[in-house]
Amino acid sequence: MLMFNRKRNGISVDCYIRQDVSYNIKDVFPSTIENIFVNILLPKTKRFTVGIIYRSPNQNNFLEDIKRKIQ
Repeated sequence: MLMFNRKRNGISVDCYIRQDVSYNIKDVFPSTIENIFVNILLPKTKRFTVGIIYRSPNQNNFLEDIKRKIQ
């Protein structure tokens, strides 16, 4: 099993992927948002993306910030 860890600003997000699964790591958001996004590439299926985002308890306007970043 492979583990990806992104640690910035004292916060960590992790993602575990089996070693026999093909994947690509994507940079989606700037370093101000703790995140990991991974394209999963399975045989005979379409590629799909899994994303993990950490929202700190004191972060105001989180959804508005996310919407601005993905547009």
